[in-house]
Amino acid sequence: MQVQEPAQKTAFPSKPSYQFVMKEKNPAAAYILSLAVPAAGQMYNGEVRKGISILVVEAIGLTMASAGAGWIYESIDPEFGDWLFWAGLSLTSATHIYSVFDAPISAQRINKKIRSGEYGTSIHIKLSPAGAGLCLNF
Repeated sequence: MQVQEPAQKTAFPSKPSYQFVMKEKNPAAAYILSLAVPAAGQMYNGEVRKGISILVVEAIGLTMASAGAGWIYESIDPEFGDWLFWAGLSLTSATHIYSVFDAPISAQRINKKIRSGEYGTSIHIKLSPAGAGLCLNF
């Protein structure tokens, strides 16, 4: 007579696994987003640091232009105010143009890396009674 061990009870009847896949980016969408809002295309592409940097430079340029316009209006120092206004406007414009042209180029570069397998394309999360496991494929 053979005695069988009872089956081990687990908190998870089956071991679920989740996979998150990095999707290709649409260069046209990145272009249009950056055209509408500076750095939106970079954020769409997942380049958050670059997007935040662009927003900070834009804010500095707008602050310079606003301060310069105020100094011109108040006649505090019209010559310096004029310089500050145009410098701020130039900085803001150049940053916006950079954002618009960089977003689709970055999207194409990201897509090329995804297709070649250079970017890790998946994250695996496995749950088990002993705990959770995370596997990043980069």
